[in-house]
Amino acid sequence: MKKKLLITLGCSYTEGVGAYSDDIEKPLTKKERKNDLIPQSIYQLHRPNFHKEGWPIKLQKLLGYDYCINKGLGGSSTSGQAKRFIEKLEDYKNLQTEYDIFIFWLMTFPSRISFYTGGRVTDLLLGANTNTKFQTHPLMMEYFTFIENPDLDMCLEQIFYVKVINEICEKYGMNFLYGGFNNFITTNIQLLAPELKDKAIDSEWDSLSKNLKPEHLSEICDHPNAKGYTVMAENIFERIKSLHPHLVNSVPATDSSWIWDGNGKVYTAPDELYTNNRPRVK
Repeated sequence: MKKKLLITLGCSYTEGVGAYSDDIEKPLTKKERKNDLIPQSIYQLHRPNFHKEGWPIKLQKLLGYDYCINKGLGGSSTSGQAKRFIEKLEDYKNLQTEYDIFIFWLMTFPSRISFYTGGRVTDLLLGANTNTKFQTHPLMMEYFTFIENPDLDMCLEQIFYVKVINEICEKYGMNFLYGGFNNFITTNIQLLAPELKDKAIDSEWDSLSKNLKPEHLSEICDHPNAKGYTVMAENIFERIKSLHPHLVNSVPATDSSWIWDGNGKVYTAPDELYTNNRPRVK
């Protein structure tokens, strides 16, 4: 019998952002920062804890899997996540001699896009605080100007990449499911691409963030904290166990391991735009 490998795709909610360690200096809360950005020096110190306390590793344990590759990257786009997965596809195909592979994709917001630049996939996203115009790349603004129906066009763009990954998984005998932190994401996918409905584990009435309470959210960034990611892992596991019980390992692993493989480039405004973590006009 082959061992079991879980590969997780997604953005900050999959990387585990929000699971700040109590043993390291924490950033100010969102309220204290008045929506200013979190200093990168402090953010980077906490990233190993994000990866350790996020839902992917907790889901791995619930499923009884031997190995987990978490490809979650904060700020990344659907297209960027698909590209990074495809870049490593040959590696994953080679792992099939040893592992049965299950890919679970926690969908991000469809408004994000990606391009190759300097030989690397780079994600672009809208600014996330009150100084939005200083954080949003001009290409992103041109994209929004170019598309005629943002709500529809962005969803169709996202659906295209879901179909690509689904087809790849079917071709190479890998299991594939998806869901969304906010259920409106997968609801739109199911409405516009009903053929993908059986690959979704959430619905319009049943969100993967169900049961999250205020104490499950980080005051620093409004993402789940370590306890919140435990709840999310349990929610995802219960859906998988109910809808796809064959994906739960009948002989749970006794010696499991995991890696974070989410290195990537996400556009942020150049450092020279910032003074005391607040962008300034140049």
